[in-house]
Amino acid sequence: MLKDKLGPDAPAMADDLIPKLRCARCGGKAVGLIYSPDPDKVSGMGRSHYAKAKGF
Repeated sequence: MLKDKLGPDAPAMADDLIPKLRCARCGGKAVGLIYSPDPDKVSGMGRSHYAKAKGF
Protein backbone atom coordinates (compact mmCIF):
# COMPACT_ATOMS: atom_id res chain seq x y z
CA MET A 1 0.00 0.00 0.00
CA LEU A 2 2.86 2.39 0.75
CA LYS A 3 4.39 1.76 -2.67
CA ASP A 4 1.05 2.61 -4.28
CA LYS A 5 0.66 5.76 -2.16
CA LEU A 6 4.25 7.09 -2.22
CA GLY A 7 5.54 5.60 -5.47
CA PRO A 8 8.02 2.79 -6.15
CA ASP A 9 11.08 5.01 -5.76
CA ALA A 10 10.17 6.40 -2.31
CA PRO A 11 12.82 5.81 0.37
CA ALA A 12 11.80 3.06 2.80
CA MET A 13 13.79 3.94 5.91
CA ALA A 14 11.80 4.70 9.07
CA ASP A 15 13.06 8.31 9.19
CA ASP A 16 11.72 8.86 5.68
CA LEU A 17 8.35 7.17 6.19
CA ILE A 18 7.27 8.22 9.69
CA PRO A 19 6.70 11.91 8.83
CA LYS A 20 4.30 10.78 6.07
CA LEU A 21 2.21 8.48 8.30
CA ARG A 22 -0.74 9.11 10.60
CA CYS A 23 -2.72 6.89 12.95
CA ALA A 24 -5.82 5.58 11.16
CA ARG A 25 -7.90 5.87 14.34
CA CYS A 26 -7.02 9.24 15.81
CA GLY A 27 -5.02 10.97 13.07
CA GLY A 28 -2.05 11.37 15.42
CA LYS A 29 1.51 11.51 14.15
CA ALA A 30 3.11 9.49 17.00
CA VAL A 31 3.53 6.31 14.97
CA GLY A 32 6.18 3.63 14.74
CA LEU A 33 7.15 0.97 12.25
CA ILE A 34 7.87 -2.71 12.59
CA TYR A 35 9.73 -4.28 9.70
CA SER A 36 9.13 -7.98 9.14
CA PRO A 37 10.49 -9.80 6.11
CA ASP A 38 8.26 -11.92 3.93
CA PRO A 39 9.35 -15.45 4.87
CA ASP A 40 8.60 -16.68 1.35
CA LYS A 41 11.07 -14.21 -0.15
CA VAL A 42 13.94 -14.41 2.35
CA SER A 43 16.34 -17.32 2.05
CA GLY A 44 16.23 -19.69 5.02
CA MET A 45 13.06 -18.18 6.53
CA GLY A 46 10.43 -20.72 5.58
CA ARG A 47 7.04 -20.40 7.18
CA SER A 48 6.61 -22.08 10.54
CA HIS A 49 4.14 -24.91 11.02
CA TYR A 50 2.08 -22.60 13.23
CA ALA A 51 1.88 -19.93 10.53
CA LYS A 52 0.88 -22.50 7.92
CA ALA A 53 -1.84 -23.91 10.20
CA LYS A 54 -3.23 -20.44 10.90
CA GLY A 55 -3.17 -19.47 7.21
CA PHE A 56 -0.51 -16.79 7.51
